[in-house]
Amino acid sequence: MRLLIDEQTFDITERSVREALDRAAAIAQDQGRVIIEVHVDGTRWTDEQLTSADMGTMEAETIALTSAAPRELVASTLSDALSALDRIEHLQSTAAASLARDELGTAMESLGQALKMWTEIERSVTLGASILGLDLQAELTAIGSNTEAVEKLGQALKSLRDAIVIRNPVALTDTLAYEMPSVVSGWRDLLQGLEKRTSQGER
Repeated sequence: MRLLIDEQTFDITERSVREALDRAAAIAQDQGRVIIEVHVDGTRWTDEQLTSADMGTMEAETIALTSAAPRELVASTLSDALSALDRIEHLQSTAAASLARDELGTAMESLGQALKMWTEIERSVTLGASILGLDLQAELTAIGSNTEAVEKLGQALKSLRDAIVIRNPVALTDTLAYEMPSVVSGWRDLLQGLEKRTSQGER
């Protein structure tokens, strides 16, 4: 099996894909980097494939990997999260407009997409802190934020989900009009602060 990390070839004796990836992760860690992309025999693998139980027995001819410095990876992830926040704001505005036209189904579709993206943003922040070994609460305090933005998001998302379950357009409209604008604003400040501290190498 050929193992390439950032186009550099490594001689390995491992036979299964799982063993090769574990070895690659160790090599990258020794270099102060993390694996961010996996190609097995020319095919880019998804997260689902990378967690498959079949990896323990699966063999391949070539595994090509791309790595990145953790801080660069996290800064890029936070930048992507900020872009996603703009999309969320648009989806929530679209949902509110649909509700005003009594188009509940269309509003639900937009809100469903927004909720999924909110989950990804929360995951990005938590994962980024974990990768860099940061105390997330301390970081939020350092950028002048606190748990309020996180708590507000949790409360607002619960309100949205509850209203979606019972298909209550009035509750949806109220949450979108009175809660979500400040939530979006708070998270934009939070993400921008974390991105700045990460890209500047602050701890």
